[in-house]
Parts: sequence; structure tokens; C-alpha cells
Amino acid sequence: MAYEPESSSSPRERRGQYIFGRLDHHSQHHAQPSTRSVTTDSETCTLKTYRNPHQWPVIPLGYQVCLRLLILTLSALVSAALIYLIIIRSSTGDSRHLDREGHNVPAWPATVWMQPTFVLLGAAAFCTLGNFSFLIAECSKFGRRWLGSKAAWIASLCIVCMIAAWIIATAYAKTFGATNTFASDLWSWSCARKDVQLNYGNSRIGFVKLCQYMDFVFGAGVATMSLELMDLVLVWLNEMGHRASKQKSRRNALIRKHITGLEMAGLDTVDR
Repeated sequence: MAYEPESSSSPRERRGQYIFGRLDHHSQHHAQPSTRSVTTDSETCTLKTYRNPHQWPVIPLGYQVCLRLLILTLSALVSAALIYLIIIRSSTGDSRHLDREGHNVPAWPATVWMQPTFVLLGAAAFCTLGNFSFLIAECSKFGRRWLGSKAAWIASLCIVCMIAAWIIATAYAKTFGATNTFASDLWSWSCARKDVQLNYGNSRIGFVKLCQYMDFVFGAGVATMSLELMDLVLVWLNEMGHRASKQKSRRNALIRKHITGLEMAGLDTVDR
């Protein structure tokens, strides 16, 4: 009788090959195309990776918190600057100065339109309050639990509202002086008379400072809009990354369950 050499693979290894053959057959018919890498050892079948074809990055919470802190700081600075300008206007309403002909004339016109300033202040205050609220919610367990699975939608809605508020406020303030030629707003009046000095308490302050403050407010508003748009992109990148991670975990759990079920179903017949 001729001697037949034993197979180099053990029964356990043949069982693993059979299981992963069944798994590949199941994946081809029921799962989407993906890249898999699996390994086995002599004791058990272990799934190493099961990667989605579309990988979305998960943004660390620290990056979003730092970005939101920057937006909050800019919004608070804009609010403080506008409040300071309103105080200056109300405190120097009776100031007078000498014009080029030597006449003692009022520094301010009879009517100063403050609507653009108040609209900018409203947008800055709304952005400050919104970012502060979301910063507290993101950094506390109660806030994250309260937001739940709708956190991305709630954050997106608030961010879009804040961006819209900044667009309306900055556009209104920038075009107010051009569309109202007979009206004098704080920004256009102060920038047109930079050499005039105002009596502010025991000191004097020039219109040039007020013009610089308004220029800062406009620039900070545009920068805040850009940062808010970046924050919106990060929110949805993070949301898509979490969804992909959950989908990957569910798929891996189903595969492990399938492998365990095949092992418990009596696949010892493969050894025979």
C-alpha cells in the first residue's frame, strides 16, 4: 500500500479557510465592495480590519473647541468695541471744535444715524451668545447628552444663522453711507473728519480713533464669518466620520457573529 503524506494544514486551519471562504462568498452577494484584511491563528478566527471604501476623518474635539474659542473671542471684542463707540457718541454729543475758518462748530451733526452700529452689535452679541452656549454644551456631558444624535443639525442651523447675521450686518453697515447720502452714520462721519478732536471727560479723542474702531469691527466681522464657515465644515466632517465609524463597527460585529455562528453550527464535518 502506498504511503500518503499528511496534509501540512491542521484541521483548525482548514476550518478557518472554509469559514473565510463562506465569508467572502457572503460579502460578494450582500455587502458593498470594500477592502478586507483578515488573519487567523491556531486557536480562533480573529477579524483584524474591515475598512469602508469611503474614509471620513474624525476631527478631535480639541480642534473644534479651539476654533470656537477663537470665534467667541473675536465676537466678544467686536461687541466691546461697539459698546465703547456708543458710549463715546453719547458722551461727546455736545463737543465743539474750530473749523478751518475759525468758527466754533459742533463736532457731531444734528442727527447721527446709529442703526448700522446697533445692527452690528446685535450680530456680534448673537454670535457671542451662540458660541458660548455651544462651547459649554460641547465641554459638558449633560450638554452632549442633551444634543444627542441631532447635535450636527442643531449646530449647523445655529452656525448658518450666525453667518447670515454677520452678512446682513456688515453689508448694511458698509452700504448705509453710500445709499443714504444725506444721512450721517457713525462710521462714515468719523472717517470723513479724522482731524477733529472730541472732548471726552478730561481728555480728548479724535475721530480717527473711532474710524479705526469701525474698521476693526468690519474686518473682525468678515474674519468671524470665515471662521464660522470653517466650523460648519468641521462639524459635518466630524459627523460623517462618526457615522462611518459606527457603520464599520456594526459591519464588523455582524461578521464576527457570522464567524461564531459557523463555528458553533458544527463545522467539524470539514475535518472528515
